[in-house]
Amino acid sequence: MALTPKVANLISLYFNQCMSSTSLGAKKTKLKEVLDHLFTLGNDNEAYDYLNENLTDTDSDLSKAIDKKSGLGSFSSTASHTRSKLNELLNKINPIQLVHSRLSSQVYDNISLKIDECIGSTADENKKEELDTLKTMLLRQASDQEAIVILRDKLQNDMRFKSVIDKHTNSISALRDKQTNTRIQLQNLLDTISSLSPDNRNLHNWMDQLADDTPLRQITMPGSHDAGVYDDPNDLANRPITKGASAKSWGICHELSIYNQCRAGVRYLDIRIAEKDKGQWYALHAEMGQGVWGAKADRMLDDLARFITENPSEVLFYKVTHTHDLQYLQHAIRKLHPHLCTRNDAFQTQNITLAEVQLSRLRGTIVMLLENDEKIRQMNLQQNHPEIFDVTFPFSNLKGDNQRDTNPAPQYNAQRLYIFGGNTGKGSVRDMIHGQLNKAVAFKALPDNYLFQMSWTQMGTQKIGAGDIRTKAKTPLNGNRGGGPHSTLPFLCLTLRGRQGEVRHVDFISWNGNLRIGEDVYIRPNFIHMDFSCANNSGLIIALNTNWK
Repeated sequence: MALTPKVANLISLYFNQCMSSTSLGAKKTKLKEVLDHLFTLGNDNEAYDYLNENLTDTDSDLSKAIDKKSGLGSFSSTASHTRSKLNELLNKINPIQLVHSRLSSQVYDNISLKIDECIGSTADENKKEELDTLKTMLLRQASDQEAIVILRDKLQNDMRFKSVIDKHTNSISALRDKQTNTRIQLQNLLDTISSLSPDNRNLHNWMDQLADDTPLRQITMPGSHDAGVYDDPNDLANRPITKGASAKSWGICHELSIYNQCRAGVRYLDIRIAEKDKGQWYALHAEMGQGVWGAKADRMLDDLARFITENPSEVLFYKVTHTHDLQYLQHAIRKLHPHLCTRNDAFQTQNITLAEVQLSRLRGTIVMLLENDEKIRQMNLQQNHPEIFDVTFPFSNLKGDNQRDTNPAPQYNAQRLYIFGGNTGKGSVRDMIHGQLNKAVAFKALPDNYLFQMSWTQMGTQKIGAGDIRTKAKTPLNGNRGGGPHSTLPFLCLTLRGRQGEVRHVDFISWNGNLRIGEDVYIRPNFIHMDFSCANNSGLIIALNTNWK
């Protein structure tokens, strides 16, 4: 047994900081002696007990050494700087505190130490209080990625927070329009923890860390809305279907290619397909003849195949929408055939649905989903193409096939995938928030063969072509209100964890629903569908999963 890396790092950092900040040789010597002894102890509890005992006993050699002061500090009756720092350390390695921390040790340590340095380097009491609140908030997050996103949002979008930390105490610096030391330190902290976070490094194969026996219905995945329409000058996304000044801004939904969306953690890709020229298919995003062409279908299919070949621990869901083109469907099957999951691959028995299949049966495959409607049924794809899973979207009106289907083929409903969801973001951000959370409540009543797609998107106004999807997706918060899908995602994730009381956004506060389904168990979507998918948002969504190895 030995100290855990988290506790060892904290002890080393705090003791070295104390030794470098004192000019008293005897104090340095005693601190080094105690540091060496702590690293000989068998576990974290022993280290905590030893340090606690020596700090509590004012007659101990450690207490006598650290309570000595030098310079003007020797005239003060307050505790020495060294004792204050070691008391902070003691609190951080308290076994009770450590149990509740879910951040990686490096991110936790950097947040603690860097914000403490910020607090110690300012004389502004309002700033001290704001920084202490920030530290507490960040350390309570459920993942590194949540802490990173919240810190970034504070620095970029929180007007009240910015007004406090950007306040100059040095009039010369203010006149020179220089950034405050606090902002510089916090920005450096953000850069550091962003590079350290395992969440940022492993998005390309995050499913590798999920337990093999996890059923699909217990996994939460980032999803991309109209994934094939991204801003690439080598593709057609800059070419409108019809002439119109707003077509590009209204039509483009992403900045990353299909391959890079998958690398950024996305596992569910919604792609509209249409034939532009004879035998040449492209993604598109259009309504009533207005919109834009996206990437060429063959490039997207190659991206899917490349990614799943490189990452055999993952599973991709390729949902083909807005098409009844049998020629394209057969072309896609031929292109993806070595990687496609078939019904024989997925189902060990015939009395379950795809939602109940374990992850181990799906790893290394692409699950091709096709919306179920009358024209699709007439193609008889289920019989001729075992690589295609038909999917029903009952959205808000549940009729007919809403019961668990346990019968084998040839009954058409067998092994169908039901996905509940639907867009609610055609108006304000409040409409999106309340609408999607209300759908989550409705999902609680559905059987186990349903999955839940949450559409965290704003679609613009009812007028076709109006608005800019990029602007709507990335609208920053205005204090504790407004914003868009990206800036409100951290609040959604807190709500989905049952931590709604910590959310300070007015549109979440005004929602009165209940997502709880058991003790410390809350409704979680299977897919969170977004525009302009990115690593930061994927990390937040992935962190909602609980079935880790």
